[in-house]
Amino acid sequence: MPTPKAVVDVHRVEHPPSWRAQPFTVDFILLGSDYCEADLIDIHRWAWQQGLANSRCISPQTLSWSSLFQPRFFEAVHPRPAAASMRMAYPGSDGLIADTGEQTRFWIQSVLFLASVTMSAAIVQDRASDGTIGSKYDKLWQAGLLQAQMPQLAEIGLCDAVAALAARTDRSKVQRLLDLRQLFDHVVERLGASVTAERASIKQIDTSDPRTKRFGFLADLRDSVKGLQAIIVYGSSVLSEKFADYDVVLVVDDETVTLQKLANTCPTWGGKELNVGVYTPRQLWNMQLLSGDNLADYGLCLFGEVELPHKQTPLLLARNLSFGMVRLRQQLGMVGHALKENNSDGNDRRNLYSYFVKIPANIAKGTFGAAGRYWPKEKVQQWLVELCGFDTVRQQQRVTERPANALAAAATATEQTLRRLDEDFRILRPSE
Repeated sequence: MPTPKAVVDVHRVEHPPSWRAQPFTVDFILLGSDYCEADLIDIHRWAWQQGLANSRCISPQTLSWSSLFQPRFFEAVHPRPAAASMRMAYPGSDGLIADTGEQTRFWIQSVLFLASVTMSAAIVQDRASDGTIGSKYDKLWQAGLLQAQMPQLAEIGLCDAVAALAARTDRSKVQRLLDLRQLFDHVVERLGASVTAERASIKQIDTSDPRTKRFGFLADLRDSVKGLQAIIVYGSSVLSEKFADYDVVLVVDDETVTLQKLANTCPTWGGKELNVGVYTPRQLWNMQLLSGDNLADYGLCLFGEVELPHKQTPLLLARNLSFGMVRLRQQLGMVGHALKENNSDGNDRRNLYSYFVKIPANIAKGTFGAAGRYWPKEKVQQWLVELCGFDTVRQQQRVTERPANALAAAATATEQTLRRLDEDFRILRPSE
């Protein structure tokens, strides 16, 4: 098979042993043009023939944006080929991030937020496999290698802490997840210390509000969860008429006690899952400092009251693009793996792929929300079809039979979504 026309260079990165005790190699296939679904599939097939077992396709846009959203990667491959460096901008401002140290911190904040925000669901909904736990260790190890640039992490000794957790194979899966969540808690608290935010309170809505009828699980949670301080719902169950599940935050006195009680219970209401996040007030504040939204602006408090950070719009827009770049890199890594499988490998793998097919919609919804446009998912999906040619529902249907193609289509749409959002909100510009 001849070399695809889009391929400009292959940059191999060899990583030394981590907590896994084995080195590993990633081949970055640098492209000279944008790609589509078919391009990604063809390039990965070519990569197999070349013996490139763990490859990622990097377009000019991804490489250029990496100068801001993953600076260490950009510095490793630039200028092969040459790419423009980017910086944050926003109308009327001089930019949000000034130097490589700040860019690295911003990137690792995004990586660890996305890795940690799913920890409660992994415990409550029994969604964690050994591979899931291993990927969380990977993210923390990666941050540990950067502690020289982020002194606030040095006192934790992240690499040693991850190695110690990984060695405790005698503990149950729930206990391993609880230990891991505690480590994330320490890291998130230190990473968020540099984020500036005002204080806002989210308070219980009036019980006569007709929106409360949708959330009939409220009484059960109040009765079953001890030390409950607040219950907040958000997402499609608040914004859309049709929704697949409920996103719920429980604010409690002791998160470990609550998670142990709810572990593996997989709660539902009316046939829909309750995706539960469990935090103390301090933990919720720290997590929200690194989020891409202001929960007090769009969440619905069904019970209690809690104080939340309120961040400025430019920061929220930048954070959502950063999240998009993290997820894009993950999508690109999955395409080759899924192509080798030929079809999905069990429910865990199908659920993972299905989630990553929704990434374009998640990025668009989050970024519009950051600008105060709280769109229901139907409107977001319509925007994706019209501007990016991506049908989320159709691609999710393809996951079972053609997962690699669905992921390749989603990765293509993720790049297009990020470009469209940047054009709309003028978040980035080339460095002078």
